[in-house]
Amino acid sequence: MTTAKPRARALARGLDPGWIAVLALVALACAPLLRSSTLPTVTDVELHVYRTWEISQQWRAGDWIARWAPDFAFGYGYPLFLYYAPLTYILSGLATLALPGADAAVKVVQLLIVALGATGAYGLGRRVWGSAGGLGTCAAFVFAPYILYVNPIARGAVPESLALALIPWVWWLGLRAGSQRDWASVAATSVAAAALLCAHNLLSALGLALALPVWWLMLGKASGLRFPLLALFFSIGLSAWFWLPAAWMREAVQAQRAFEWVRSPDAALSWVPLSDLLAPLTLDAAQSPQPEAWPLRVGWLQVVVAGAGLSTLLATRERRCQGLGLLGLTLALAFPILPESRALWNPDGPLVLLQLPWRLLGPLALLLALLGGAAIAQLATRFPRGWPIAWLFVLVSLIVSVEPVLIPIGWADFGPVTLDRIWAFEGAGNIGGTSQNEFLPVTVHAMPGPAPDLQESLRAGAPDPVDRAALPAGVTVTRLERDTYAVSAPEPFTLTVRRFAFPGWEASLADRPAPITISDPEGFIRIDLPAGASHLKLARNATPIEWVAWAITGLAGLSLGLSRWFLAPATTARRPEAWHAARGVPVGVTLIAVLGVGVWIGQPVPSIQVPAEPALARLGNAIELVSADVSATQVTAGETVPLTLTWRSIAPAPRDLSVFVHVLAADGTVVAQSDKIRPVVAWPTDRWPVGRSFTDQHLLTLPADLPPGQLRVAAGLWDRLTGARLPIEGSPDGLATIAELWMSSPD
Repeated sequence: MTTAKPRARALARGLDPGWIAVLALVALACAPLLRSSTLPTVTDVELHVYRTWEISQQWRAGDWIARWAPDFAFGYGYPLFLYYAPLTYILSGLATLALPGADAAVKVVQLLIVALGATGAYGLGRRVWGSAGGLGTCAAFVFAPYILYVNPIARGAVPESLALALIPWVWWLGLRAGSQRDWASVAATSVAAAALLCAHNLLSALGLALALPVWWLMLGKASGLRFPLLALFFSIGLSAWFWLPAAWMREAVQAQRAFEWVRSPDAALSWVPLSDLLAPLTLDAAQSPQPEAWPLRVGWLQVVVAGAGLSTLLATRERRCQGLGLLGLTLALAFPILPESRALWNPDGPLVLLQLPWRLLGPLALLLALLGGAAIAQLATRFPRGWPIAWLFVLVSLIVSVEPVLIPIGWADFGPVTLDRIWAFEGAGNIGGTSQNEFLPVTVHAMPGPAPDLQESLRAGAPDPVDRAALPAGVTVTRLERDTYAVSAPEPFTLTVRRFAFPGWEASLADRPAPITISDPEGFIRIDLPAGASHLKLARNATPIEWVAWAITGLAGLSLGLSRWFLAPATTARRPEAWHAARGVPVGVTLIAVLGVGVWIGQPVPSIQVPAEPALARLGNAIELVSADVSATQVTAGETVPLTLTWRSIAPAPRDLSVFVHVLAADGTVVAQSDKIRPVVAWPTDRWPVGRSFTDQHLLTLPADLPPGQLRVAAGLWDRLTGARLPIEGSPDGLATIAELWMSSPD
């Protein structure tokens, strides 16, 4: 008892209250995600929810090392998890074990990512500049427009957000390993770098490549790199279970599809002019999910604070090399984003692998934040009593600069994930949840359409991929269990199994291997079966390279554990902090600022007064059809009639709705129509700001054999998930009559 209290007091003295301020910043940075209880359905987050659902389904089926997604590609299977960095789906899949749906699980992972990014940035800045600089680095990073809004909400790029949150952890822990040179630091860096390699295929390599010069600059001498490099060596082995099979088997899929559009001579790579990069955020940018309106900004205030930090570094002889090095890295990342860098994006060069120049905004935000941390650290050093006031001014200015995206427009509920919904998403061109279909096996020369009987068996939970329509007369195939069949045939025949052929698929007859052939052009598995009764089993097993990869991962883990006996034990020595004011004052200032802004953004958004202009129809008490402009009311058979509709949002829409326009004959028969996925293709109805109007263009082509008479034009909105039309006041069939056409007699 006599030593317990002194130890507790020593522990309390060792705790950094800056972490409390970081938690407050995390809470505020989560506000845009928490503004709605669910996720949008029109960003990349939708496909990440589907992938999470699929991996959780495979776990429930007992496949804990899911490489193959059997429900994707219309039920023909897709090797998604073999090639695409899976850490996001592992985390969200684990969350589904405790949460009601995949969308809720992905939302939780997004919130976790915010916390990871903030704590990693604080740890990095604290390691380099001290606790005060850590606060500046953390705030500048989490409130960078790309980190706060564009990547997690406008794009919904969850794996990329995870990678950006892990990069500061790798840099921070690597610096710790280089300075403390103990086993715990090396092990922590190894795990963080391995996690980064499994988080995102592209940004992981960029983050690790940038880590080397950052470590060299901050450690001050090349000898300090030995321990971070040792950690990188271990991380490559720890993550081999993912990257080695993906690299070794890259020729088994059509990976070139992912880069075909980038390598096109006329590819529009979306460079961002300097004036746009430095422009302040606007409300319109936060209210539009259209890619061309995304606020691709570095944050003008981040640039100002980073410039101040750079000036302090250049003015100090001991820090001048660090300042010049960070400036060089910053310019090296910023220049390729600008249109002036077109020559660097050679179709055969390495930069095209990034696909989008503005993808560099994430690492650039971290470098600017690190420079900004130097400015805050200098404030704390030169003005030990007054710097909390200066810190309050900087923090509030950072928050106000991103105010338009702290309260983004909401969206409707994501809705349940079903097989039909996933297949409808794939039917729009996103086979396997990938927009370029880049993981289709090379044996698929023509993507087959959906097979209704296969999909029905998948819905029933008893997948039956056998092509029964192609069975010869007298052949019976009885499904015993998953991918196991009893076959009876009067004579030899070839069985087609509607699974895409891919390395790892193996067939056996009476426990003896059976050769597999491949159908052309579908790429399905085909097996030659003998006459009589036979027992067929089909399974996808790990390939030799997958086993080798797991062995390397195991050896790397074992070697990392054994290295504890050769590296120094963990040290408890603390670095001096550049924080001379009362340590609780800046934390209190941060809490007050965050609380005040939290109360402010927590207030309900004031409703926009809808003009009193009369409307043609009110649909579901959410959207009004304000007007319909038909080019002509006297028409002839075969004519194409332009039509312009004007819609207006009067309340949040329940779903992302589609629009239809019908031309009806006197007996109610639809003689012509125009259908669109939504009135404004790039702007879903469940994200329309209340009070705003939208125009919607249609072309109505009348049949050439249409007889003379009166025609009625009607429009409406419908839910693609349920097939139900949005109700209209005074119209039981959900049709709003908008015009009448008169079909004249032919001359």
